[in-house]
Amino acid sequence: MLYDLLSLLKSTSPYLSIPTLGGAAAFAASELRQDLRARVDETASAHGSARWATFNHLRRAGLLGNDGLVLGRWPGRLISPLLRVATDRHLLTIAPTRSGKGVSAVIPNLLTYPGSALVIDPKGENAKATALRRAAMGQEVHILDPWGITHLPASALNPLDPLDGNSADVAEDVMLIADALVPAKGASGLDPFWDTEAKALIGGLLLHILAREPPARRTLPRLRQLLTLDPAAFAALLDDMAGNGAIGGLVARAANRIKQKPDKERASVLSAAQAHTHFLDSPRMADVLSRSDFDLADLKRRAMTIYLVLPSSRLTSYARWLRLLVSLALAELSGLAGRPAHPVLFLLDEFAALGRLDMIETALGLLAGYGVQLWPIVQDLSQLRDLYRERWSSFIANAGVIQVFGVNDPATAETVSRMLGARTASVRSESHNARRQGKDSGVNYSTVARPLLYAAEVARLPETDELLFVNGLPPIRARKLVYYKDRRFRDLVAHPEGA
Repeated sequence: MLYDLLSLLKSTSPYLSIPTLGGAAAFAASELRQDLRARVDETASAHGSARWATFNHLRRAGLLGNDGLVLGRWPGRLISPLLRVATDRHLLTIAPTRSGKGVSAVIPNLLTYPGSALVIDPKGENAKATALRRAAMGQEVHILDPWGITHLPASALNPLDPLDGNSADVAEDVMLIADALVPAKGASGLDPFWDTEAKALIGGLLLHILAREPPARRTLPRLRQLLTLDPAAFAALLDDMAGNGAIGGLVARAANRIKQKPDKERASVLSAAQAHTHFLDSPRMADVLSRSDFDLADLKRRAMTIYLVLPSSRLTSYARWLRLLVSLALAELSGLAGRPAHPVLFLLDEFAALGRLDMIETALGLLAGYGVQLWPIVQDLSQLRDLYRERWSSFIANAGVIQVFGVNDPATAETVSRMLGARTASVRSESHNARRQGKDSGVNYSTVARPLLYAAEVARLPETDELLFVNGLPPIRARKLVYYKDRRFRDLVAHPEGA
C-alpha cells in the first residue's frame, strides 16, 4: 500500500503539500489503520454491515486515476486527490439551488471531459467559464442564447430543417416535436384529452408546413402564426388541408380530425394548442428557431458542445424550448446502430424544468451502453417523484454514480440515510441494584442498528462535504471540488489552451 501511495504522490506532487517520504509514510499508516478498522468492523454485522469507503477501496476501484468524470476530493488530512470515475453509466446529482452545483460538478467536467456534450445552462455561467476551453480542446462549440446573457457568439437551430416530407418516418418525426411542445399529464391545466388532441393538431399543422410552405417558412414560428389565425382564416386553412393528399393523406386526416369535432370541442383543442405554443410569440425565441447553424446529428459524428442558455427568470416560461432540443438530440442518438464516434454527455441542470419526458425514460434504460450518458441535476428527490411517479426510482437504479450535497428536503434526507445503510453499533449500559451488603453494579454491552448517518445528519453535512454512491463501492464521504480554488482547473478557465 505504501508503494501505491508514493506512486500517487509522485503523479500529483505539483499540487500537494507533502514534500517528504516521512509524510507519505505517516499518511500510509493512517490509511492502513482505517482500512484495518473497517475489516474488523465487518465481523460485527448482526444489525447491519454498512461502512464508509476507505482510501484503499477507491484505489482498487480506479477512482484515483487521471481519467474520467470529476466527482470531488478524498478528504484526507495529508493528501486530497481528485476522485474520478470512468463509467458509461448515467449519473445523478441531488443538490438544491445555491449549493455549488456549477462550480463543483458542471464546470470542472466541462473543462476536462473530452467527449461531446449538451449542457442546460440556466444562467450562462457554464458557457462563460468553459466555452473557450472546449473550443481549445478541438470541440465545435454552439451557444444557443436567445437573450444574449453570455455575450458570446450565439448559434441557432431550426428543428424542422432536418425533416423530409417524403420520409417514411416523417409522421413520427413531427409527433416527437409535438410531444416536446405539449408536456404530459395535463400540464396545461386541462383534461389530458385536450393535450392529446392538441398534439394531433400541432402534428397535422407541421405536416402541412412541410408539404406546402417554402423552405424559409418551414419553422415553428410559422406554426404559431397558423394557430393564431382569425376564425375565418383558420377554417379556410383546415379546408385547404382537408383537400391536400400530401404525405400519404396524413395532412388531410389531421384536418378532418379537428373539423369533425363540435364547435365547442374544436375551440378547446385550439386553445390548448395555443397555450402550449405561446412561448413562440417571443421575437428572441423566433430568431433562435428560424435557422440552423449546425445539425444535432453531429453530436454523434464529431466532438461538439452545445449550451442551451436561458435566464433563470425565464426558465419556466420557455422550458418547452429546452424540452424540444433535449428530446431531438436524444432521438438522434437513440437511432444509432452502435456507439457514436464520440461519447456524448447530457449535463441537465434544472432537470425538473423539462417536465416528464418519455424520451428520458427510454434513454435511461437503453443508451448508457451506447456511449450516451445522462447526468440529471435535481434539487431534491421530490422533483423526480412528482414528475415520474412510480417510475422515479429508475433514476436511482440506472445511475452508476449518485452525488448528494446540501440536502435541505426532509424526505430526501431520509431516503439518502436509508441508501447509506446501517452498521452494527455497541451500546454500553450500567445497572445498579441495592443489596443488604451494599450496592451491586454492573456494565452490560449490547448491539443495535445505527445508520451511517441519520436523516438529520445528512441535512447537517458541512457545505464542504458531499456523499457519493458509486456502483460496486461502499458509500463515500468526500469533499466537494471548487474549481476556482484548484489551480489546475482555474488555469484552464484563464488559459483555455492548457495550463
